[in-house]
Amino acid sequence: MLNDDGQKKETTAAVQITEACSPFSQKELNAALKEYIAQNQEKKIVISTIESTPPVLKEDFFIEIPVENSFQEREILNERPEMLSFLHKKLNNGKIRINVRMMEQKENKKMLSPMERMKSMMDRNENLKRLVIELNLELD
Repeated sequence: MLNDDGQKKETTAAVQITEACSPFSQKELNAALKEYIAQNQEKKIVISTIESTPPVLKEDFFIEIPVENSFQEREILNERPEMLSFLHKKLNNGKIRINVRMMEQKENKKMLSPMERMKSMMDRNENLKRLVIELNLELD
């Protein structure tokens, strides 16, 4: 058990983190989210949502996460408290808020051709790229 002094110091540190208001950029937000994803690999839906439609930093430290459907919305909303806690500490800013926004149909990604889809998968997966090269496959 901690003594009274230890408890006071711990409580003070927690208050300082939540009251801090350090500015940060979109680039710093992206780096923090990348780290969050690395620490939470089991949360596949959250990861794919963040990677497919990256969150956008708005005014007054609001972070907008666009989602394509209600399933993604529910997963992000369930994850929001944990994600906020991580971002508050990582970016040293207790005023960060996360807003989940359902994208309109016209905002959804454009359809990719099979060639574009394959190149995209190869960019994300080094093993797939190596397989295509080793088997000398042609992409049409």
